[in-house]
Amino acid sequence: MDENQLDTFIYSNLKDMGKARFASFYKGTYASDELHKLHIRNFKKPACFTFIVNTLKRKSPKNAMGHWLCLAVKLKPETRTLNIKFLDSFKNPYQTYGACSKYIDGLRIMAFDRGFTFKMENAPHMLQAYGSKVCGAYCCYAILKLKNCNENTLKNIFSRFDRNNRKKNDFLIGEFVSNNWPLRYCTDVFTKSGVPPFCPKKVYNHPRCLPKCGCTHKCCKKPKSRAYIRQTLGRLLLI
Repeated sequence: MDENQLDTFIYSNLKDMGKARFASFYKGTYASDELHKLHIRNFKKPACFTFIVNTLKRKSPKNAMGHWLCLAVKLKPETRTLNIKFLDSFKNPYQTYGACSKYIDGLRIMAFDRGFTFKMENAPHMLQAYGSKVCGAYCCYAILKLKNCNENTLKNIFSRFDRNNRKKNDFLIGEFVSNNWPLRYCTDVFTKSGVPPFCPKKVYNHPRCLPKCGCTHKCCKKPKSRAYIRQTLGRLLLI
């Protein structure tokens, strides 16, 4: 899934939060060299936000294969704690990914300097089969389950996923995306050219573009069938 598809899916499932709460909770998709845009400026105010980051840089070659990771950051000044949920569907330690490692370690240092407890959580076990392309789907699943900044853990969120049968896991996550994909969306994000024309204002990397889209494409007027969505997502996720 590319960033247009990720943001489309997440927005369509969380838009009932309202624009302001959604923009505060989900910060969008980022390349690995864009994490400097995400800050905690004030440790006196509660904060809770999620985002998805790719291991590639923004100007990486088009044929390069990246990997999607998900982070959830929750700051609780009343208990002086900073909680980080780092989801890698391959369950590699965050130090494996240089840019994420630098970002997380920066938050850790800021927390310790202010006398906050720093807590870190990863996936309970390896979820994704090698060779599949569903890492972004696992990120979406985690973010939707963390809606409203509840106290859910990654262990609980992924409790139904098998520790050994990762192909089964990939099938389940593909079914989740297929069953929850919106029937109506701005334009067809599954283009044969690979260039998604989703937003008429820009090919966005931030979900705040979504509520402003004034698309007049014919795809807006006619809902897609579940059969079409299942077929196209099946080709996309290769499951």
